[in-house]
Amino acid sequence: MTNWTEGWAKQRIITLFAQITNDAAKDTISQMWGLAAVSSEPVTLLINSPGGEVPHALAIVQTIEACPVEINTIAMGRVFSGGVIILVAGHVRCAFPRTLFMTHEFQNTKEVSAGYRSLKRSRKSDDWTYETLVNHFSHYTKLLVPEVKKKLLSTEYYFDEHEALKIGIIDKVITDKIQLIN
Repeated sequence: MTNWTEGWAKQRIITLFAQITNDAAKDTISQMWGLAAVSSEPVTLLINSPGGEVPHALAIVQTIEACPVEINTIAMGRVFSGGVIILVAGHVRCAFPRTLFMTHEFQNTKEVSAGYRSLKRSRKSDDWTYETLVNHFSHYTKLLVPEVKKKLLSTEYYFDEHEALKIGIIDKVITDKIQLIN
């Protein structure tokens, strides 16, 4: 008889239901590589996140891109900011009905009271991060660079699964029951 933890492990599902921090990224990445090491079957990453830090979201994206197995992503609940950055990198990207998405202008987390040279170096980093996000979203969605800048990276932009499907954030809205692996 299989207990629930063994049954869960069989499903090859990872959950990211938290702020995207260094620890959350580390746990998610470790699980992706661990599941890839035991089987070539696809892995599903369920995302319900308020967002988080861009470098940690990009580390998860880099793992999705480099992992030898397919990593499919499913949005549920709310998928904001860094969660959307991760979601769009999935091989197959889905969302449940009544999922709320949000993207926004990139925000620097440096202190304003820093010295001039520090701010100048920080500006280079911020410009690189912004351009990376623009290219990331234009690569994975149906939006061109000017549309990404205007729609996804200008102000807080809230949208539902239908808009996410229309602009290419997801490939499918899940309307049926999900088949589990026996």
